[in-house]
Amino acid sequence: MAAGLAALCALLSGVAEASGPEVWAALHDARLAASADRDPSAATAIYETVLEFLAEDDPIRGEMLYWLAREKALEGQENLALELLAEASDHPGSHDAARSLRAQLLAARHQVTELPYVATFDDGDKGPWLRGWPRGVEADLSVVEDLDPGDPVLRWSVTVSAGLDDFLALPLARGQVGPQRVRMGVYSASQDSWLRVVFLDLSGTRWTSRVIAVPADEWAIVDLDLADFIRADAPFSEERPVPTALTRLEVRDVTAFHSDVRGAHPIYFDDVTLD
Repeated sequence: MAAGLAALCALLSGVAEASGPEVWAALHDARLAASADRDPSAATAIYETVLEFLAEDDPIRGEMLYWLAREKALEGQENLALELLAEASDHPGSHDAARSLRAQLLAARHQVTELPYVATFDDGDKGPWLRGWPRGVEADLSVVEDLDPGDPVLRWSVTVSAGLDDFLALPLARGQVGPQRVRMGVYSASQDSWLRVVFLDLSGTRWTSRVIAVPADEWAIVDLDLADFIRADAPFSEERPVPTALTRLEVRDVTAFHSDVRGAHPIYFDDVTLD
């Protein structure tokens, strides 16, 4: 293994552009070591060695960072994995995979663990709320005082694109919470918005509310009982979600399917309650 890495270092140090066939071969070897050979340390060594020779703007750098982050997460080095994934998210080729994995790691770390859950955002902390993935970046979600100085609210910078929805996520501790009701204030700046509130459960089933229209520039109050949610894949089913099986709350922006308006605009949330 050491001899192989030395040879790889010598090979890479002699090329001006690292993303040649030898780098792709190294990536293949590392993934093979991690899977078929069950040798994560060998895979990690290859990724780290190749990254030493890759320029910051090299097209393959993001993919190397992503696979290294996966190995670090499996080794229990979650903080390092999150840092690597944040960097990988800046590379177009690995953005989607890196954003998705980073969000999953964060969702496992930050969850609603007891009810009632009340979020006023007055302390400036967004808490366990996560920017949806893979679209967007984490900076799209922040606590601000845009609407009323001295009254912090959660701001979601949404970009409405044809044929696409988007979402925010609030992870719920598995089997521990069991919400029966969700309430929140929503404010859509500059244009009307259309939202759905969705629960995800342990089986992967999605339970959706009706479409909620939010008029521009005025607060709307969303107030839903669990009985208001239906199976997204079987809307005429009489089944209803089991509270303790719920693992995530999502607020999905579905404006693209109800309006011709496109582009960026903020949506604000305040006084979110689960009980």
